[in-house]
Amino acid sequence: MDRTTDLQNLCTIIRTVHLEWKLSQRILGDETIMEESILQCPSCNNKNIATIFWGYPSDMSELEKEIDEGKIVIGGCLVTDHDPKWECNSCHHRWGDRDD
Repeated sequence: MDRTTDLQNLCTIIRTVHLEWKLSQRILGDETIMEESILQCPSCNNKNIATIFWGYPSDMSELEKEIDEGKIVIGGCLVTDHDPKWECNSCHHRWGDRDD
């Protein structure tokens, strides 16, 4: 395999683990999801906030509904240690520390 294929495979694994983690949080009613629903943008004070999805999505159909509803925005497939967690759906300001 070449480096591009290795990177794509790694991003697919990260994406799968992330989706399973997010799904388990929603099913279990994790408190952090409840907290995210009352977040407010530090730039414009809007409360319509999306979680930023980081990683390589192998199947966008799974994410389309949440993207359409403004619950998730795509951050990119290259994940670093300094990626923001949330994005305002109004002014597109990004902030927070990704913790997954």
